[in-house]
Formats: sequence, structure tokens, C-alpha cells
Amino acid sequence: MPQQSERIIGIGSPRSAAVLEVEDARLVSLSAWLASLASHYGLVMSSLRPASVDASSRRYFRVDGKGGSVIAMDAPPTLEDSRPFIRVAALMKDA
Repeated sequence: MPQQSERIIGIGSPRSAAVLEVEDARLVSLSAWLASLASHYGLVMSSLRPASVDASSRRYFRVDGKGGSVIAMDAPPTLEDSRPFIRVAALMKDA
């Protein structure tokens, strides 16, 4: 059963409108963060949709932008240490 802050919603563009996700505090935070970057990167927030599913506590979302699509990872801070991902991203940017 959904927690108090959760409700079932559809995410994304018309091509993924049938995809249902559970809205939670982390998804709201991720959406707000992406929205704050939207004008700089040309992100189309209505295109936000699940990118893949695995058995971990991490979730991946895809959002379209002016240079193609980008992937955003959501990981609960209490269960996942995201610092290695950030370090690799910085190395890739500098390469």
C-alpha cells in the first residue's frame, strides 16, 4: 500500500504515458533537480520516464534534452553510496 506521500501517477511523454510509477519524495526531489537544469540543458521534463529496472535499490530515469537523452540515477542515500558514480562522472567529463 502506498505511503502517505505516495500515489500512482503516469510519468513522461505520450509514448510512455501508459507507464505507471509510484510518486515518492525522492522522485519529487529528482524532478525538481532536473527542472532546475532544464533551461540550461534543454531538458523536456514531460519526457521523464523510467529508463531501466533492476533488482537494486537504484532507479534510472531518462529525460530528453537538446543534445539527446540523458539518464538520471536515483539511489536512496541510506542504502547507496553515490560518491563512486560522481567520481567516475567527473573522470569522464575531464577525459
